[in-house]
Amino acid sequence: MKIAFFSDVHIANHKTLNDIPFFKDAGVSGINVRCAVACGVLERALKAADDARCSEVFIEGDLFDGARPEPPVLAHVMRILESYKNLTINILLGNHEQVVLDTGNHALGPLAFVKNVRIVTTCSSTRMAGCDVWHIPFRSAASFEASLAGLFTSGAAKEKSFRILGCHLGIWDSATPAWGQAGTDSISIERLLTLCKEYQIDAVMAGHWHRHVEWQPFNGIHIVQLGCLCPTDWRDAFDDAVGKVTIVEGIKNKQLKTETIEIAGPRFISCEKPDASELKRFRGLSEEGNFVFARMRSTDEVGMQAASEWLGKQKEEKAILGYEVLPDDQTNKIQARTAATLARCETGLAESLAAFVKNMPIEEGVNRDKVLALSKKYLRL
Repeated sequence: MKIAFFSDVHIANHKTLNDIPFFKDAGVSGINVRCAVACGVLERALKAADDARCSEVFIEGDLFDGARPEPPVLAHVMRILESYKNLTINILLGNHEQVVLDTGNHALGPLAFVKNVRIVTTCSSTRMAGCDVWHIPFRSAASFEASLAGLFTSGAAKEKSFRILGCHLGIWDSATPAWGQAGTDSISIERLLTLCKEYQIDAVMAGHWHRHVEWQPFNGIHIVQLGCLCPTDWRDAFDDAVGKVTIVEGIKNKQLKTETIEIAGPRFISCEKPDASELKRFRGLSEEGNFVFARMRSTDEVGMQAASEWLGKQKEEKAILGYEVLPDDQTNKIQARTAATLARCETGLAESLAAFVKNMPIEEGVNRDKVLALSKKYLRL
């Protein structure tokens, strides 16, 4: 028996980097190019699971990017799901798909009418031959632990079989930045392992955080942060740590094996400068079936114009699907920090304001005295 897991597809009519209001090539009215690309990623992931002869697919949260998907988007997704009749597709409720935790107030409701789809909006379990999959939708870390305890004491744990936990929760380790470790939507790998031992869990497949990480088995316990199947912007520029489907097998004899399948999709690339090496990178990703969105920064208007013209040409030649050019604001950030430091050295609000306006980054031609006068007026100084 084989089971497929993936997460965080974030399907929506994304507005940024989209200059085609409705994407005719998708054959569907009402979805734009960003949405069409994301739906294509979903379809490729399901095909990969079907080709691998999986019996079940588990989407561990955030199939949609919002709690109110537009009707054409919802209808197109339903058509894709129901076309894979050999697969039972289990869809867990993620954080993006709900506004509040009230029962039924989420994006997944209509998918319950697709015959081969099971939506999972409460803590529950799915029993298969020799395997139980426990489900915990998006929760805070504290609520997650309480939900796990509740599952264990319920009927879900009456018979011990191979047990996989599917959830929507970030997992951090010593390499995770401090801000990630401090979040209420994440749990440490050490704490998670302790819970797995306590509740006899053999594997964890977690959505939510977008970087794919697979830890080496600890005492036979497999833990995978599935990462985002479909990146949404440059915050997901993790190179080879996105766009993955995890196939699980070897459950009957409790010798779990995982296989990772790469799924082509949007890739967000930051460029240093317009040159042949960047173009080679674009074309290499495109030849693999990816859709490249490029970003370039420049310190002045001339450089921004040159970058825009070069990237525009690459888009015309279909090396990339979209792009943006931004000012390189590192110099401005340094100047702003300096201005703030000088402002803190003053004794009163009026003096601090004057010091900040005097030293802050400002466009050429803007009168600092007028800025200071207006600021004093608004602050009633």
